Amino acid sequence: MNLKLYILILALLQSFLPLAAAAGEHKNRNGFTLDEAVQEIRAQTGGRILSAKTTRSNGKRIHQIRVLTKDGRVRHFQLEANRKRKLPHPKRRH
Repeated sequence: MNLKLYILILALLQSFLPLAAAAGEHKNRNGFTLDEAVQEIRAQTGGRILSAKTTRSNGKRIHQIRVLTKDGRVRHFQLEANRKRKLPHPKRRH
C-alpha cells in the first residue's frame, strides 16, 4: 500500500472518532444522559457529586448519583435514563 494512501485513510478515520463518541452518548428524545442527570442534581442540591454511574436493572438503564449536600448529608438519587425530563427525588435508605 502506498504511504500517502495509508496516511489519508488514517486521517479520515481520525476525523470520524468524535462522531463515534457522540453516538455513544445518544439518548432518546425524552431521556437523560448521565452528564445531564449529574448537572441537574448538582443544580437542585447545590452539593458535591460523590459518585455517578449508570447500571442496568430489569432491562432499564438507571443513573445512580450520590451527593454530599451543603449540610453534610449524603443523598442518593436514582433515575431511569429514558424517562421524561423530571427531576428525581432522593432514594430513601433504610
